[in-house]
Amino acid sequence: MPTPRQKEIDSLCPGCMKQRSEGPVCSHCGFDENAPPSVPYALPPRTILQNQYVIGRVLGCGGFGITYLGWDLNLNLKLAIKEYFPSQLVSRDGASKSISVHSQEAKEQFQVGLAKFLEEGRTLARFQGHPGIVSVNSYLAENYTGYLVMNYVEGTTFKEYLEQRGGKIPIAVATRVMMPVMDALSEVHAVGILHRDISPDNIYITSSGQVKLLDFGAARVAPNLSQQNLSVIFKPGFAPPEQYMSEGRQGPWTDVYALAATIYRAITGQLPSQSVERFYKDELPTPSALGVEISDREESVLMKALAVDFSKRFQTMREFQNALFLPDPPHAEIPRTNRDPRDSDSTTGNAKSKPSEKVSNPERLSLKVSKKTLGLVIGGVALLLFALSHLWTGTSSDLDPIFVGNWVARQTISGAKRELNFQISPSGQIVATSQFRDTGLISITGNEWHFSSESQNTLKGKYRFHDGGSADFEGLPQLTSETVSMTKSMPHASARDWGDETLVGDWNGNADDELLTGKWSISILDNGEATFILDSKSTRQLTTKDGQWELRQENGTLVDSGKYTVLDGASKRILLRGKHQLTLEPSGPR
Repeated sequence: MPTPRQKEIDSLCPGCMKQRSEGPVCSHCGFDENAPPSVPYALPPRTILQNQYVIGRVLGCGGFGITYLGWDLNLNLKLAIKEYFPSQLVSRDGASKSISVHSQEAKEQFQVGLAKFLEEGRTLARFQGHPGIVSVNSYLAENYTGYLVMNYVEGTTFKEYLEQRGGKIPIAVATRVMMPVMDALSEVHAVGILHRDISPDNIYITSSGQVKLLDFGAARVAPNLSQQNLSVIFKPGFAPPEQYMSEGRQGPWTDVYALAATIYRAITGQLPSQSVERFYKDELPTPSALGVEISDREESVLMKALAVDFSKRFQTMREFQNALFLPDPPHAEIPRTNRDPRDSDSTTGNAKSKPSEKVSNPERLSLKVSKKTLGLVIGGVALLLFALSHLWTGTSSDLDPIFVGNWVARQTISGAKRELNFQISPSGQIVATSQFRDTGLISITGNEWHFSSESQNTLKGKYRFHDGGSADFEGLPQLTSETVSMTKSMPHASARDWGDETLVGDWNGNADDELLTGKWSISILDNGEATFILDSKSTRQLTTKDGQWELRQENGTLVDSGKYTVLDGASKRILLRGKHQLTLEPSGPR
């Protein structure tokens, strides 16, 4: 007689993980259990891993892995589960769970790759909750291979996004999508991880509008891999030459090339020529030659990132990002050349730049603070932080050159953590973005909501609905008012048993006062998981002279002033002293 757990497993539809109806075809998603499998060597549906995870349909398949829809029997939660399966080294028949290695040589290569796969799963678990990466919750070894258990997110791939828009998009849209991807890559590069398989089908846009990078570590170059297998590992047009070489020198510049190729594909509608073909005769047409509207600077930066010789590319993702988003100088023109990508060294990788609209690695907001305390304490220092914010059109003579560069300021006040990233150009232009963020679980009691964050801090308040799509929330750590009015922008599934199902969805509202201008976002999933985000911007004017600094509002009103000091003797850090004190630390090349 089947056990209760086995009955639960048998009742799940492998196509959507909902309770299936009678018959082979699911009434919810249309999945036909009698249809031939889309991937013959995939695990059979309803395979159980570690007595906890149920395997469902195949979500995707590449040269080094298979990604399945999954279900957590303990948490009743939909997941994505990636299996290490290098198809050029191993095989499996449809009725078996275990794999067969092709040869002794293949076995050695497989073991090396498996160890690396699990090690990177362990490392990527450190980035759980990162807005630009699909979180890895756990990793395990079973069936003589390895698995990564990841969050499941609804949405579409960037490849599908492009197809829905006729195959190409403007450069401004493409770079906007790429900003959080570049932020994520900069952070994982810092801990020694390369992606090696960036392409439109590994970039995901969720239903709530977040951009996430998929399949870290998917592309592995096994030692002594034969030439005929390279097409399985590399996507034509996106891999640089060093990935085709058994001893090619790979580094962050490898991902720079692939991301630049992704942008090229997005704005031109065409794949770049394979890099190994360009190695001998480089005839890659520039985007402008294909009729794309793009500035000289943007095109020069993009073509430098696509250089065949890795030493001529940007060496880090942050250098590429900084150059790509650098505002055009107000009093100078970038010379227009014949756009030969081999001559693109005229664009340097150490230019100061405009930042991405999303802050890299935003630190979580500790929420165990009352509204009034948070407002009073943050308000003072926020006056300076948010004042160093957006576009100032001063002249270079008003600004000490020591301030020119990319800066990051981190503050922790009464448990509230925040990071501010900003760039100051030689002309005095300042662009900054600050982001509050926390993730956890929400519960409902009567007309009150209670939020417990992953950092064990709590937040609570009352709520009330006006209609099915708008609500007022009290208790948010805003600096504006007691109540934030929000509207629902993207419905999710119904809530189960944690609280009011009408709260499930993505909520958006605006915060606007003298100090703070931004957009609140609260995303509540059907399992009660909630994410709070506040993206804030402001505008102020900074001037410096003879060791003194002043900060003024746009109308000229003095906000703060004082002295500044260069720390560490090499202009690496700057200390501002006034009513408020702030230490500026470089966040990129200066």
